[in-house]
Amino acid sequence: MDTRWGEGNPVQHWGSAPYFSMFDDHKYLHWDNGVPATRRDYLFHSCYDDVGAGSNGGNKPLIVGEWSLSPRDENNAAFHINSPDAISWYGQWFATQLKDYEKQRGWVFWTWKTNWIGGRNDWRWGYQQAVKAGVISKNIDAVVAANVCKSCCGTLD
Repeated sequence: MDTRWGEGNPVQHWGSAPYFSMFDDHKYLHWDNGVPATRRDYLFHSCYDDVGAGSNGGNKPLIVGEWSLSPRDENNAAFHINSPDAISWYGQWFATQLKDYEKQRGWVFWTWKTNWIGGRNDWRWGYQQAVKAGVISKNIDAVVAANVCKSCCGTLD
């Protein structure tokens, strides 16, 4: 973890160039109070956030080691997984987050498979379930190549 995690500066003890080392960042909007919990704000933030900026400075090898499709207010009608356009909207949000995380050295969705969460099969936390539900495409290369920010936010990627 880099200095944003409050545990000091890990590179101070490395000496010469670190080999085979990466910084891990966990990017959950579920716990980010700095982004308003609205569909539009989540899409906009994900399109224009640069997870590699800040104290990372863009010059450290960074992997987004955890992220999900869970919004802060999971039970809000706009974010409910049974809303008529949930599959489409969450698929778009997945694509906007992926666009940012693909700029780094890699990413890991939390988690591959979940059991029941809160009495339901909540695909916002399980990659396998989100693929089965049609939220995440099996063709990740096509998702990365898509101009998702133009379609959702009216601007170029």
